[in-house]
Parts: sequence; C-alpha cells; structure tokens
Amino acid sequence: MRIPLFFALAALLTASCQTQKSPHQTAGLAPTPVAVTGAARFPEPVEFSPVGHPAGSCLSEEEIAAEQAMRLHTALMVTGLTCHGFYREPTLFGQYQTFTTDHDDRLGGAKRTMGAFLFRYEGGSRDRLLDTYQTRLANAESRLLADASAPTYCRLRRDQFTAAMDFTADDFESYVTLMVERHRARYRVCR
Repeated sequence: MRIPLFFALAALLTASCQTQKSPHQTAGLAPTPVAVTGAARFPEPVEFSPVGHPAGSCLSEEEIAAEQAMRLHTALMVTGLTCHGFYREPTLFGQYQTFTTDHDDRLGGAKRTMGAFLFRYEGGSRDRLLDTYQTRLANAESRLLADASAPTYCRLRRDQFTAAMDFTADDFESYVTLMVERHRARYRVCR
C-alpha cells in the first residue's frame, strides 16, 4: 500500500515531536534482536525503493547490506551539504567527512561489493559502474530533497544525521542489519 507523500511527511513530523518507537513496536511486532540506534528508528521519508539495479539482477544479503550502507552515506552527504543553515551548524559537512573517515573500511567494503555486483551483470569498468551507481543514489536523494523542500528534508533527516555521527562500527553494522531486515522484501534476493 502506498501512502501519499503529504500523509507520510505529516506522520513523520508528528512522530518527531514524540518519543520514538522502533519500527517493530510501531507495527506491533516482537522486538528485533538487533540493537536499535537513534538513526535506525528514523523512519523513511518516502516509500523505499531500490535504485539503479541492472535488469534481471538479484542481490545477495551482503550486496543488500552494502547498498544500505551506501544509501545511509549518501543521505548523510546530502544532509551535510544542505542542512547546515537549518541546523545552525556550520561544521555539518565536516561532521559528515569525519563519519566517512571513521567508517572508511565499512564504506570501502560496501563500494567494492556493489562494484562487483554491477560488474557481474553489466561488465566494463568497475570504477565507472560504481561512479554511475553512486550518482543514481545521490540523484534519488536529491529528488527527495527537491520534492520535500529543504526545510522539510532537513527536519526529516536531523535525527538520523545526529545519531549516525555517534555511530561506532558496531552501531553502523546494527543499522545496516536493521535496514536489510526492513527492506529485504523490496529486493530480488538471489537464491
């Protein structure tokens, strides 16, 4: 069931003023065994959809996790570039850069995994394939920003950005694991 963007945004704004619950609590499901950090509780601003996969492709669990790590990194980048004025935080992009440095091993592994995935289906230069894919992720996040407006986007991404800046390596893995669980049904998983 697809929820109109207006209602999704209204629900997110209302939820941001209240104590947040995990997605499992909200849906009335049993708690997940994965540690739920602040950013993992952050709801999606719009209905999730995988971006830019080759036709007929399927993804392994590792590839889905790699994409989720890259999606978070992309959202943090767009937030860091866009929201410093709204957050009254001139060092916002610097915080994103620190996150990137702190999690370089995990992000580098995610890029290698997605590069190999794209190469498996499309061939050619892995670097070019990965650059094109990262551009698609950034364009999708930028479209979200444009569709929602900068003030709304920044309000929706604030909790996620703030929580992610404090991620340990384990927190990052827990976030990615939860996002894989949350969105697995949207992917064509290799069997």
